[in-house]
Amino acid sequence: MKLKQNFIYQFSYQILAIIVPLITTPYVSRVLHPEGIGDYAYTFTVVYYFFIACMLGFDTHGQRLVAQALGDRERRSRAFSEVATLQAGVTLLGSIVYILYTVLSAERLRLITAVQFFYLASAAINVIWLFEGVEEFRSVALRNIAVQIVSCVLIFTLVKEETDLWKYTAIMAGSVFAGNLLFLATAGRHVDYRLPRFRDTIAHLKPSLLLFVPQIGITVFMQMDKLMLGWWSTSRQLGYYQNAEKVVSIPVALILTVGTVIMPRIITLRAEKRMEEVRKYNSFAFDLLMVIGIGCTFGLTGIAHVFTPWYFGEEFRESADILSILSAQVAFMTWENVLQKQYLVPFEKDAVVIRAMTFAAGINVVLNTLLIPGYGSVGAIIGSLVAHLFICCYEGVILRRELPIRRYLGVTLALGAAGAVMCAAVRMLSRCLTAVNPFFQLVILIAAGGILYLAMAAAILRWMHSDVMGSLGETVKRIKGRIGVKK
Repeated sequence: MKLKQNFIYQFSYQILAIIVPLITTPYVSRVLHPEGIGDYAYTFTVVYYFFIACMLGFDTHGQRLVAQALGDRERRSRAFSEVATLQAGVTLLGSIVYILYTVLSAERLRLITAVQFFYLASAAINVIWLFEGVEEFRSVALRNIAVQIVSCVLIFTLVKEETDLWKYTAIMAGSVFAGNLLFLATAGRHVDYRLPRFRDTIAHLKPSLLLFVPQIGITVFMQMDKLMLGWWSTSRQLGYYQNAEKVVSIPVALILTVGTVIMPRIITLRAEKRMEEVRKYNSFAFDLLMVIGIGCTFGLTGIAHVFTPWYFGEEFRESADILSILSAQVAFMTWENVLQKQYLVPFEKDAVVIRAMTFAAGINVVLNTLLIPGYGSVGAIIGSLVAHLFICCYEGVILRRELPIRRYLGVTLALGAAGAVMCAAVRMLSRCLTAVNPFFQLVILIAAGGILYLAMAAAILRWMHSDVMGSLGETVKRIKGRIGVKK
């Protein structure tokens, strides 16, 4: 029951985290234009590298230690005090380097780079991993929802013209800092902080570093494209890419929600040696996430050329082709999420993740170097997709004796075929609706495509005897019972 409640809380927050950008992005795109969006994307990419370096895997390591405490407050407090202190110390060192970078950065972007410091500073007080480790997702969701609402109001109130880019940056970076501050202020409900000994604190450096390499790999895939586009292309081109990526990040956020909620439970089940339940949760997560991931991949490809100019404005029409190709990233990241967050990390098989991420990061950088100068955004996307594909294949081969990888492949191919049929149908339908208002055209396309795809997906999961269908059936029965519907 608690797992379902946690999922509801996290899902509710992610829905709002999707809705707020959906509301603000069209407005911000028209106010700041592609150049402003590109400048923000570049400076954020740089500060994000610093942020990840300062977090150094402390969040995943800390969450795992807290979950392993199994209700022992003393053990949990000791782990929290040691990891949080080390995290703050590393962030202080990283902040000094970032300030030097800000002083030396190009004058045109120096103000925006300086304002982004609030985002980096939030790493020092980021203790969300404590609440996730004790599975208190209600507090995480409610506080994040409050921050999202406030930031949305501030954007519409303060960002009025292209020169307000620094205000937009301050709102985005400041909201992250304020949210983390709220979590730090209430950490005392779960832990008692005590200044730890240096020897005990520094002992967490090695396991955190082992988790840091995979996170760097993820950062390379998610951010290196924009950094290299910023070097070799224009702010306008980077703005096109940034907005396309914003759309793709929406389903990715939903996928990460499931992984974040289920991982602490799998860690606990493993500690209790309940392996059959671990496999059950893993298969359930895979089936559910693949339905979402593949549906979004082919759905976004189908509506990209209608959606992009209507949503971002005519200035961003060139983002449509980028979105069509980039959407494949959602399906790949689904595989990665299940294999890593629901198995490799909970079972402390960090070496597998490290090897996969290290090789894939190298592939991504090499392909970007070769392709971006000649093909721009398309070259960046190809490099990223090949790197993601490598991770999926490598981790799948490694886990083929521990997880039902063949079944996963079967589900993926079947859902992929359903998605391709849906995409083709949506494209053909869009050609018949060219005279219809773009908004209503999108409503029709999404509704028709969604119904067609979900019907095919339900048939596939039933044929595969998926637990998702059984869980859905039980939910429907409970709802009927509560509203008094009889057979």
